[in-house]
Amino acid sequence: MSDHLSDAQIARYVERKGDADEILDAAQHLDHCWDCRDRTAALVDDGTGDRPHREGAHNAGLSRRDDEKPFGILPWAILIGTAIAAIVIALVAQR
Repeated sequence: MSDHLSDAQIARYVERKGDADEILDAAQHLDHCWDCRDRTAALVDDGTGDRPHREGAHNAGLSRRDDEKPFGILPWAILIGTAIAAIVIALVAQR
């Protein structure tokens, strides 16, 4: 790969339109080339703030708090219920 990615290479990388080798090469280049990384970021985020990767966007529309567990007590209730059922079955099978 040359010193910097071309605009076409960056566009194919962002859109995942290139072949796998080209995308991997571009990703490796972006790992160490800050100039190309800045150009790629500018293509992805135009600064308007209406991009899905902005802070908190992945939680948009969710009503739960960040510190709240998504499933609450349900997994524990299932685990305890399964354990009790297994104990009861084992006891009945011994008789």
